[in-house]
Amino acid sequence: MAEQLQLALPPWQMLLMCYGLAYFFRHKCTWLMGRAGWLDWMLECTFCLGGHAGWVTWLLFTGINGDWLLPTWWGNGLCATLWVFVGAGGVCIIDAVVRCFEDCIGDDPDVQD
Repeated sequence: MAEQLQLALPPWQMLLMCYGLAYFFRHKCTWLMGRAGWLDWMLECTFCLGGHAGWVTWLLFTGINGDWLLPTWWGNGLCATLWVFVGAGGVCIIDAVVRCFEDCIGDDPDVQD
């Protein structure tokens, strides 16, 4: 009997993935800027970007795995919605911590870019 590949991550790692997705779309996909006003607004909003990263992360690790958390469609919708808020809040908190570190380290003359 073949073992099924399990892609399950602990929630804190999924939260870091949310931050990674949000960082990628904000700082590395500069070609998206200027395409549409609503897209520019979403890429500048940490909360919005984190929310979208949250449901994408949830979809990746439950959909690919085939291991749906709840057996009903409304239960899965509820979980995806919860991950929207988990991703949004988590990305805002992680972004604030990273900005604090950047501000503290940015004034140090010994740090080179």
